[in-house]
Amino acid sequence: MIIGGGSYVNITSTILIIKLNFNTTKHYKPYKLRLLNGYGEVKVYKQVLVSFFIGRYNDEVSCDVVSMHSCHLLLGRPW
Repeated sequence: MIIGGGSYVNITSTILIIKLNFNTTKHYKPYKLRLLNGYGEVKVYKQVLVSFFIGRYNDEVSCDVVSMHSCHLLLGRPW
């Protein structure tokens, strides 16, 4: 998952959605997202509401669902 920071979009992977059996909804305004990994553009047409907590902090965020391989939760800018 990538949330906030300089990314301008909140995204999560289709793998996470399948593994955790989350329900998705149609994106209200589908768009193309250019990925930095050299695979070009992917079409974003699904969204999901993801709840998470870190210690006592908990939150919900609406994420766009894309096909990507990610194994971390990135909050804000990593640098």
